[in-house]
Amino acid sequence: MQEKEIFVDQLQVGLFIKLNLPWFSHPFMFNSFKIKSEDQIDTIKSLGIQKVIYVPEKSATSPLSKIEKKPEISARSNKRQDKRDKVIQKEIKEKLKRIQELKNIKESLLVTHKRYASKLKQLNNSFRLLLAKDEKSLDNIQEVVADGLDLILSKSNLVIHLVAESNMDLEDYSHAMNVMILSLLVGKELGLSEEKLKSLGIGALCHDIGKLKIEKKYWRKPLGKMTKPERELVRLHPKYGVELLNSIRSVSKDIIDIIYQHHERFLGGGFPLGLKGENINKLSRIVAISNIYDRLCNAYDIQMSLSPFDALKFMFKRYDFVIDFKLFDIVVKVLGLYPPGTIVRLSNDMIAKVLTVRLDDLFRPCVMLYDPDVPKKEAALFDLKEHPDVHIVAGVSLNDLDIKVTRYLDVTNRVNYYMDSLDVK
Repeated sequence: MQEKEIFVDQLQVGLFIKLNLPWFSHPFMFNSFKIKSEDQIDTIKSLGIQKVIYVPEKSATSPLSKIEKKPEISARSNKRQDKRDKVIQKEIKEKLKRIQELKNIKESLLVTHKRYASKLKQLNNSFRLLLAKDEKSLDNIQEVVADGLDLILSKSNLVIHLVAESNMDLEDYSHAMNVMILSLLVGKELGLSEEKLKSLGIGALCHDIGKLKIEKKYWRKPLGKMTKPERELVRLHPKYGVELLNSIRSVSKDIIDIIYQHHERFLGGGFPLGLKGENINKLSRIVAISNIYDRLCNAYDIQMSLSPFDALKFMFKRYDFVIDFKLFDIVVKVLGLYPPGTIVRLSNDMIAKVLTVRLDDLFRPCVMLYDPDVPKKEAALFDLKEHPDVHIVAGVSLNDLDIKVTRYLDVTNRVNYYMDSLDVK
């Protein structure tokens, strides 16, 4: 995209410009924006800069020809200065207000992260007890599901936060948590009963428990590199999972079906039974989609992981024979095209990472902006819901990102998420 340097005396309403200033040193919410008023031009001129960058392609007009400023009458000059000062103060006050609001979102993210980490540890302990065939394990698992259901069913203003969980020892439990959360969101959208949702949540959390009886070196090995005996061993994990649960306590048929059927394919050819279509329990089909989506986002080999945006695109193009596309449409509906963790390009040409998605307004999430002029630890958050003039233009594939952007936005981190409510203080 072509850019030109122009003098501030050439500015007029309709030009899209970029300020060569640190974000904290001016009252505007962005370093790049389209000029909407003469007051904004006066504010820019008051910043003490001589030139700005002009972007023709994104502008509605052209710069003025460079002209000498005419001397102003003193009284008029003072009046204009007073007006300009008031505008600047108003804009700075508005910016400080937004900064405080975003600080509150940061604090909410921190609280959610702590809550998520606590649930992961609880799940870790539950699975250890499960392997030891301790009945308390299922009670603890039910408690984790109940916590998620309480938020989904009882709270308004529900949001999904991106959670930075770097503990690799707990990644298998974060996978189970991600699958549970997404499955419950889909189940709620489908209008499932609370009893069905409980079974869905428990089944989603436990869908891979049979792997506890298989050495990690086997089930973490890429499918293409497995020997036939290794593949057959790993494919026993649904059977092992059902046997493990049945040895502890009687559970609902739905839970058993989820564990046993989550690798069946909608058009057949899956395992262990080769079921197809409606013969696969609907709850199993939901968990199957959630499982595939999260494994694409969080591959065992992190270099193979896709962004949430790319994962949804990949599933749409390549998984038509594996998943129930009517249910996949519901997944897209509850996550939107830009789930937490997606890298996006905004209408002001900035790159950002989606941090928080409101389920009542999926296309206006809260994002973290990439701005090389702002230190990474002070990276600005931007709530699109508060700025209707800015919107997401498109998702950005990880392969199209500069290494500086990926490091700044931590796009190599695992994509984990947990629910919260804006009503929670």
